[in-house]
Amino acid sequence: MLTKYFQVNIDYPLARNVTYMDFPSMFTWNNGTKKWTIRQRRCSVGRLYFVNPSASECYFLRTLLTKVKGVVSFEVFRTVNNVVHDTFKSACITLGLYDSDDEWNACLEEAVGMQIGAQLRSLFVTILAFGVPGEPRMLWDKYKVHICNDCKATLQCCGIVESSFEQIESWVLHSLQPYRMRLPNLAKLSRILAFLPLLLPLIG
Repeated sequence: MLTKYFQVNIDYPLARNVTYMDFPSMFTWNNGTKKWTIRQRRCSVGRLYFVNPSASECYFLRTLLTKVKGVVSFEVFRTVNNVVHDTFKSACITLGLYDSDDEWNACLEEAVGMQIGAQLRSLFVTILAFGVPGEPRMLWDKYKVHICNDCKATLQCCGIVESSFEQIESWVLHSLQPYRMRLPNLAKLSRILAFLPLLLPLIG
């Protein structure tokens, strides 16, 4: 489907005005012919599958699919200012897509609609390890209710029947520790360790 999108951008100049994410607003996919055709009826809203940042290049390609228009090849996705980058990640960084935490906010915002607390905790640690957000504490504060939303029952099993959110948050922050072992090297591990001291005042 994606390679057919490249061909449509070559054949139809009009197609180059929208990203792959917004492509269904102007074109429709014919599963029989395996081709995109100009949409004749009302517009449709496009949606991409969620991709975890740990998927590395797939994640950064997905980001480019929502930002870059008129692409005719994978190489063009990796091209910024006439320079062909080796990776989609490098292209994203050069485009300044991760200069702020907007993309990490968008990632978590999308995830809270389809994932439970345990999955969100894993995603949050992955973002810290692979993404290096500028304001990790702000991301935590914004999404901590969702990140902790499956822990009340766990504390009840431990004998805390009516746990406060502060107790839940404290338990969750301690539970993040084992995730460190999943990181591929100490350099990435240090990014989590640099973040955790910011949360120490929250831990009783």
